[in-house]
Amino acid sequence: MKLRAYTAIAAVCLTTAVAFCSTPARADRGDIAVGGEFVMRIRTGAAGLTLDQRVNTVTDRLVPILSMSNLSAASIHEIFHPNSVEIWVGNHLLITTTPADAKANGLKLDQQATLWVDGLKKALPQLNAKPNANNGAPTTK
Repeated sequence: MKLRAYTAIAAVCLTTAVAFCSTPARADRGDIAVGGEFVMRIRTGAAGLTLDQRVNTVTDRLVPILSMSNLSAASIHEIFHPNSVEIWVGNHLLITTTPADAKANGLKLDQQATLWVDGLKKALPQLNAKPNANNGAPTTK
């Protein structure tokens, strides 16, 4: 009985988190936004995924990232490979930048990765929910 209750609670939490990470109605195809705030734009599919599948994958990956208690700009880093650049947030892979991504934006591979990393460093730390200093109790002024 407890397992069902925990499963139901987990399902509600996951649904809420995914809905929180959904793209706003006015966004361009490939845009990733959290709570209506633009995070990044993907223009191509990769690794056998269509553009829409890739956007969904990155959006799903944002759920645990945004729950990181120590999320900061320093948490976001690149790992360079000969034909790709992985972008990690803490120990979570967010996205792999490909030559097709760079070409779609008229950039070199490292420039595309840097563009995404810089945007992520500005957006993500401001978006993740941090607990209130009063252990969740509302504050008054």
